[in-house]
Amino acid sequence: MKKRATFFLVFCILSTLIYAQSVGEKQRFTIKGQLIGKETKLWLIYRDENQTYHADTCTPKNGLFTFSGLLAEPTLAVLRKYQDPQEFVVMSPTNGPQAKEIFIEPGVIKVVLTEGKFKDAVITGSHSQLENDLLIKLKQHIINESDSLGTIYWKISKQIYETNDQSLKDKLQLECKKIDRLTSKLMLEKSKKSFDFVNTHPDSFISPGELMKIQYWFSLDTIKLLYNQMNSSVKNSRDGISVAKIIERRENNLVGKIAPGFTTIDVNGDTLSLSSFRGKGLVLLCFWESRRLTCKEMNLHLKEVYNKYHSKNFDIISISNDPKVGWLRALKEDSLLNLWHHILAKNFWLRDIGRPTEDNILGKYDMTFTPLLILVNNEGIIVGRWDRQHTEEKEIELALDKKLSELIKLD
Repeated sequence: MKKRATFFLVFCILSTLIYAQSVGEKQRFTIKGQLIGKETKLWLIYRDENQTYHADTCTPKNGLFTFSGLLAEPTLAVLRKYQDPQEFVVMSPTNGPQAKEIFIEPGVIKVVLTEGKFKDAVITGSHSQLENDLLIKLKQHIINESDSLGTIYWKISKQIYETNDQSLKDKLQLECKKIDRLTSKLMLEKSKKSFDFVNTHPDSFISPGELMKIQYWFSLDTIKLLYNQMNSSVKNSRDGISVAKIIERRENNLVGKIAPGFTTIDVNGDTLSLSSFRGKGLVLLCFWESRRLTCKEMNLHLKEVYNKYHSKNFDIISISNDPKVGWLRALKEDSLLNLWHHILAKNFWLRDIGRPTEDNILGKYDMTFTPLLILVNNEGIIVGRWDRQHTEEKEIELALDKKLSELIKLD
């Protein structure tokens, strides 16, 4: 109990000692590092205030290494073992024992790495890193439990994909559904820790990044409140500007707004544009993933809905972010190919904050949790939006049924 009390005391003291930084002229940052163990070429990857990606490399000599550059504000970087760019997985640069996230900022930062144990790096000289380390400690037990569940989930998913035994598939899918719900609870609990930090640290440059991570768990009004209380320097930072864009995008996806347009290629190789449905009735956009039982159950219900209302100028566009092979397999297994329209979204995710970019359908529709249903009327206006994050799947089905019965009159 004493250790816990001391930790919170230190956290509170540091919170009151936050120094004022402002976004302005670029200043030099220098990382002076020591690598213990087998020497290996290193990579420092980060995105500066102008959204420009940097991938700097260096090779330690006698265990010592140095990185240097210019920054106008603190930013999140990844320090990791060098990997051939052709083999490098852009979507997950922080995975594995040879990578460490680090907040870099103007000044001298000292880093001590141990080969094979980069996650345990000792970092001093970065105020933003110190703040982040304290926040992680508050969330660590949740992170550990969530990681364990994630490992189990994907092992079961692999079994589901590989087996042809339908009874075993059904059993495993129920297990995945249970893990889904437990994981959602943990994610909400972790998000509340970040919420408390952002709420009490409006001057911290890590607050906008945390707000981006948790924004889907809170109402738009709450996100705007947290953003508006940040100081001007933080608002004008790279991540602060990104938060402003997120708020704008969420506002553009509210019921009553014009649905964002898109043109892409469907499963049959034909061009499909949302604008082509204007004046032809209602269209339901269904964002889904083939490995999620909740999505597969939703598709069963949508079959009933489609058969009931299709003749009354109602159509469906299913949008998946699955790997192509798994997507096609699921469409065939669930007998969906010859029903409504199916498209595969380009899954370009921003690697450091885990959200979809703005130049694809997932980003335009602010999609994070599946299933997500968006109902668009004859004029292209959003008249309904329901997602698994805020509503149980059965409640989504009931809400959709109710809305359709109000808008479509059967003979």
